[in-house]
Amino acid sequence: MMHRSTMVAFLSALALLAATGAVAATRYVSLTGASVPPYTTPENAAQSIQDAVDISSDGDTILVLEGTYTPPAQIVVWRAITIRGLFGPEKTIINSGGAHRGFFIQNMDAVIEALTISNGAASAGGGVLCYYGGMVKDCIVVGNTAVTGGGVDCNSYGRAVNCVIRDNTATDVGGGGACSGNVLGGFIDCLIINNVATNGGGVSAFNTAVESCTIVDNFAVEDGGGAFLWSNGWVNSCVVSNNAAGRWGGGAFFYSHGSARDTVFADNWAPQGGGMALTDTYVSSCTFVGNQAVSGGGYISFSNAYVNACVFKGNQAASGGGAFLNSVDSVMRNCILYENIAVTGGAVYASLLNVSNVTVENCTIYGNTATFGGGVCAFEGGKIVSSIVYSNTAIYSGANWFFHGGGIGFAHCCTTPQPHPVYGGGNITASPGLVDPATGDFHIVRASPCIDAGLNDKWMIAGTDADGNRRLIHNTVDIGAYEFQPPRAPLNLQATDGEFGDRVVVSWSGSESALGYRVYRNVTNDVASVLQISDDLIDLSYQDTNVVPGELYYYWVGSFNDLGPSEFSSNDTGYARLAAPTGLNATDGIYSNYVELTWTAPTGAIGFIVLRSTNSNVSAASTIGTPTNTLFRDGLVVPGRIFHYWVSAIAHAGTSEPSEPDTGFAGLPAPPGFSATDGTYTDRVELVWSEVQNAVSYSIFRSETNDYPFGPLLTTVTVTSYTDTAAVPGRLYYYWVRALASDTLGQPSKLDTGFAFLVTPYNVSASDGTFADRVRVSWPAIAGATVYHVYRNSSNDLNTAYPLGTSAIGMYEDMSVQPYETNYYWVRASAPACTTPFSNSDPGFASLAAPLDVAASDGVYTNLIDIVWTPVAAAESYMLYRGTSSMVAAAVEIAATTATGFADTNITAGEIYYYWVRSVSGTGVSPFGNDDIGFATLAASAMKWKFKDASNLDKVNGKKLTPNLGPYFERGYKIAIADDTFTNIFDGPHALLPNSKHRKWSLKMKRNTIILYKVKPSRLQYTLYRTMLWPAAIVIVPPLPAAGAAAQYTQPFGIPLPRGEAAATGQTRRVIHSFPLPRRSPENPQFEPL
Repeated sequence: MMHRSTMVAFLSALALLAATGAVAATRYVSLTGASVPPYTTPENAAQSIQDAVDISSDGDTILVLEGTYTPPAQIVVWRAITIRGLFGPEKTIINSGGAHRGFFIQNMDAVIEALTISNGAASAGGGVLCYYGGMVKDCIVVGNTAVTGGGVDCNSYGRAVNCVIRDNTATDVGGGGACSGNVLGGFIDCLIINNVATNGGGVSAFNTAVESCTIVDNFAVEDGGGAFLWSNGWVNSCVVSNNAAGRWGGGAFFYSHGSARDTVFADNWAPQGGGMALTDTYVSSCTFVGNQAVSGGGYISFSNAYVNACVFKGNQAASGGGAFLNSVDSVMRNCILYENIAVTGGAVYASLLNVSNVTVENCTIYGNTATFGGGVCAFEGGKIVSSIVYSNTAIYSGANWFFHGGGIGFAHCCTTPQPHPVYGGGNITASPGLVDPATGDFHIVRASPCIDAGLNDKWMIAGTDADGNRRLIHNTVDIGAYEFQPPRAPLNLQATDGEFGDRVVVSWSGSESALGYRVYRNVTNDVASVLQISDDLIDLSYQDTNVVPGELYYYWVGSFNDLGPSEFSSNDTGYARLAAPTGLNATDGIYSNYVELTWTAPTGAIGFIVLRSTNSNVSAASTIGTPTNTLFRDGLVVPGRIFHYWVSAIAHAGTSEPSEPDTGFAGLPAPPGFSATDGTYTDRVELVWSEVQNAVSYSIFRSETNDYPFGPLLTTVTVTSYTDTAAVPGRLYYYWVRALASDTLGQPSKLDTGFAFLVTPYNVSASDGTFADRVRVSWPAIAGATVYHVYRNSSNDLNTAYPLGTSAIGMYEDMSVQPYETNYYWVRASAPACTTPFSNSDPGFASLAAPLDVAASDGVYTNLIDIVWTPVAAAESYMLYRGTSSMVAAAVEIAATTATGFADTNITAGEIYYYWVRSVSGTGVSPFGNDDIGFATLAASAMKWKFKDASNLDKVNGKKLTPNLGPYFERGYKIAIADDTFTNIFDGPHALLPNSKHRKWSLKMKRNTIILYKVKPSRLQYTLYRTMLWPAAIVIVPPLPAAGAAAQYTQPFGIPLPRGEAAATGQTRRVIHSFPLPRRSPENPQFEPL
C-alpha cells in the first residue's frame, strides 16, 4: 500500500506537471511552413525561430528544416529547450546579415545544435552569447564580429562542444570565441580556425578551459595568436598549430595561474615565444615542434613559469631556439630538447636569473645548433643542474654551453668540455649512453655514467621523471630527463587453462628496464618453495611442455636487469587439457526402452560426464550420468525421440572438452499395410497404412527412382492416409512411410509404387483448308504427358486408323496430304506409367496454294500490260482479277487461263491498274495471291508545257502530268532528274506525300538548283538535286533493289540513258515515266523544245 505522504507527494507532482505542461513537445520551423501554432508538424511549422521559442516550454525541441534564415533581430532563448538543425549545419543556416547577434542564450540548460550561425555582430558574442550557461553543439560559427568573442562568447558555464569556429573577428579578445567563469570547460572538441582578434586570435579563456580542441591558422594583433589564457585559464589535450601573434605567444599567451597539459604546439610564430609566452603558469607533458620567434622559439617565460616533462624539437629563434628563460623563478625540469636552432642558445637561452633559483634541472639537451651555445647560453646568472648537455653544435663558440657574466651555476651535468669549477662540481664528460637519439629515444642505457650521478633535491623524494616514473630509486638521482628504472615485477601473468593438450603457455606484460625474465612453478600455492623452470628469457611468453595433462600447476614470473631481480609477479594457475573421449556411438532405434552409448577413454581420465540435449547445442545439454567406465545406458528416453549425446573426461585439473556428438533414439516399428493406388485417379495418388502405437505423426517419402529408404521427404501427417495431389499424371513414383515420435523416424514401411492416370486428349482439331500443303492437328496439352501419338484414317473409323506420327507438344502437322482431301485424326497421350485411350476424332483437309510472285509490266508497252506469275502445283487453271485500287474486294475477274501469264489489252495508257491471281483445281479455288500494279506508258507528246523566261529564274509549268503517280509514291518511288547529257540520273532526297494525286507541279531551276514543288493545294516543295548540268528530263524511278546497292536505269521511250551509277550485277531500276523538259543552248538562252 502507498504511504499517505508518498501519495500526497505523487499527487502534488501530477498537479505540477499539469500546471506547467511538462510533457516535452517537438516543434518545427520551416521557410515554407504554414505558421500554425503550436508548430508541431512540418506542414504547420513556424517560419520564425523566435515564434517557436516564444511558445515553447522547458524540455521542448525545436527542429529547424533546411534553408537560410535571416531573423530580423537576435534570437533570445530563455527556456531550457533544444534548437536543432534537422538536416545538419551545412543545410540549416542562420544569417544575421551583419545587423545583430545570432543567438542570445539566457538559460543554462538551453542547447543550440547542428546550425550554421553566420554574419552576426554584437559587442560580445557576434554569433552566440551564452549569457548564463547554455551550450552550442555541433554547429558551424562563421563570419561573425564582436568586441569580445567574435564567434561565441560563453559566460557562467556556457560552452561550445564539437563546433567549427572559423573566420570570426574580435576587436578585443577571442576572435573565434571567448569564455569565462566555466570550470566545466568553455570550448570542447572544437575546430577553431582562421579567426582574428587583438588578443587571442583563436580563443580567449578566463577561469575556464579549452579541452581537446584544434586551434589552427588564427592571428592576434598583439598577444596569443591561437589562445589568450588569463587568470586560471588552461589548455588540455589540444593541438595548437600555424597561429601567429604580433607580440607575445604565437601559439598561446598564458597570464596568471594558467596551465597547459598534453598539448602540441606546432609551427606557430611570434616575436616573443613562438609556441607560447607564459608567466605564473604550469606547463606539463606538452610537445613544442617547429615553432619560430625572435626570442624563445618554443616558449618564453617570465616570472613563476614551471615547465615539466615537455619535448622541444625543431624550434627556431634568434635567442633560445627551444626556450628563452627571462625572469626569476622560471624552472624547466625533466624536459627533452633536441634539433632546435638559434643564434644564441640553440636549446635554451637564460638571462637575468636569480642565482639561487634552479633554471634547467634534470633535462636532456642533445643535438641542437647555434652560433653561440649550441646547447645552452646563459647570461648573467642561472643554473643548469643534473642535465645532459651533449652532442650540440656551435658555429662560433660553445658547442654545448656558452656562459657570459657571473652568477652562473653548472653542476652534476653530463657535458663537454668540463666546466670550470667556478660554475660547480660533479660534472662528467663521458658519453651519456642514450638508447637511440636518432629516433628520439633519450632514455639512458644500463651502462650509462649518468646513473646515480646527479644532484639530489627535496622535490625528488616524491617526484617523477619525464615518463612519470619515480626519481631516487637508489640514494642518488640520475642525470637527464629519464631515471634508469630497475625492473618491476611483470604484470598480467596468464597461464593457459586446458587450451592445449601437451603444454601450458605462460605469458605476461614486459617490465620497463628489464634485461630478461624467469619463470617459476609449483604444484601448490607456495612461492617460498617454487622452482625455476626456464632459462633467462627475453620473450614475453614461455611454453611449459614438461606437464602431465589434467595436473594443476602454479606459475610465477620475475624480471631482472643489472640492478638485480624484481619481485615475483602475482601467480596464476594453469594446466594441460585432458583429451576428449573419441568414438562416441549412440544406438539408433536398436532398443525400444534405452539408448546405449560407448566410447574410447583418453589417457589420464579418472571418470566421465555424459551429457544429453534435445538439440545440437552442447551448452544447453544436461548431465545424465558420471560413469567410471566407457559404457552407459540411457533408460530415461521416450521411444522415437532423438537425443544428442556428448561425453567429457574428468581429470584432477578440470575436464576435457566434450567429445564429438552423436544422436540416438529408441525406435518405433514400421507402419503395416502400406499401399498406393496405380492409375485409379487422374488427379491424385491415394496412400493408406495402419496406425503405429506411440506415433504422433507419419513422414511420407516419395521418389522418382527406387532409392528406398533414403529418398526425399514428401510431407508429414498425423493421420493414416494421404492424398498426393502433387503427383504428375503418368509419372511413376516410389512411396514409403515412417512413423514419428516427437522428432524421430521409426522403421520404414514396405515400398509401393503408384501413379495418377493421364487425362485423355480432348478438343482435338484438324485444320480445314487453312494451309495449302498440310493439315495442322492441335489439342490442349495434357499434364504429365511426355509424348503424343497421332492416328489418321480416310474415314471416321477408329478400328482401321493407323499411326501417323508422334509429337512432344500439343500439335502435329500432317505434310502427306492432297489438296481438299478429307482425313480423320485421333490422338493418344503417353507417359512412363501409362497411355490414354483415343481422343475424339476430327476431320481436316489442305487447300490449294495461291499463285506467288504476280508481276505486272510498268510502262513497257504503250498498248497492253503483261502479267506473269509462278505456277502452282496441282493447279489446273488460273483466274485473273483487276482493280483500280488496292482493295481486292472491288476487283473483278477479267480472264481465266491455264497459262502462267496474260496480256491485258483492255486498258487506258497512263492509268495504273492492280492485278491478283487465284489457282483453280477440281477440288476448289485458292485464296488471292499477292497484288502488283502495272500500266501502259503515255507517249511523250501527251505532255503539255508552258515556258517562261525571267532574269535569274527559269520556270517550267506542267499543265497536266499524267498518269496518277500516287500509288507509286506510296511504295517509295521517287522523282528524279536526268541531266542534259543523259549520262546521269539524280535521285531526289524526298519521296512525295502518300495518297496525293500529284497532277500539277512546277519546276524551278535557279543557280544550278532544281526545285520541284506542288502548286496546289499547298506549296510543298522538294529540292531534288544540285547539279552543274542542265536538267533534261523528269523521270520516275522505283527504290533500289537492296539496301545500299547501286542502280541501273533503262529508258522506255527510246532515249538511250546510260548507267549513271556503278551497279551490282543484275540490279536494274527501270524508269517508269520520263517527261522531257525544254532545252536551251549556250548561244540562245531562251528555252528550246526537246
